[in-house]
Amino acid sequence: LDDIANCSLVSQLLLDVLRGPNYPQDVASFGNCSLDRSLDWVQIKTDTSSTEAQGCSIPLSLHLDIEWTKYGTLGNPQAKIVSIREVIQINTSSLDVLSGGSAVYPIRSSVSFIPVSAPAVPGLRATPTFNAKLPFDFFYPFV
Repeated sequence: LDDIANCSLVSQLLLDVLRGPNYPQDVASFGNCSLDRSLDWVQIKTDTSSTEAQGCSIPLSLHLDIEWTKYGTLGNPQAKIVSIREVIQINTSSLDVLSGGSAVYPIRSSVSFIPVSAPAVPGLRATPTFNAKLPFDFFYPFV
């Protein structure tokens, strides 16, 4: 299975298994985002890391880093997705070496949610000041 056609076929098949059917390019930042508002959607960034430098590129794991923050009022904050990074771990060796001669390939997927919001602090407003200016002769009839 070292030829390029078989390698790319197996690689694409494993990547499709890791990602699942209908893998999206964008994810809604809130749970109720409208499809026509493109600014409410976060694009998935893809990172590929390999363990060796020669041979067939086989994806072994898929990891999603989802950064989120609390957004809105202090009494009722909403979760908002800030960014998503997809990390694909690739082993670049022959398929026979990878499987150890068997037909079983260990692949895995994982997700981590990373909070990036600062702790909320209630803001106290300044007390209102009364700045009244009376005319100079306001008390004239009484003086």
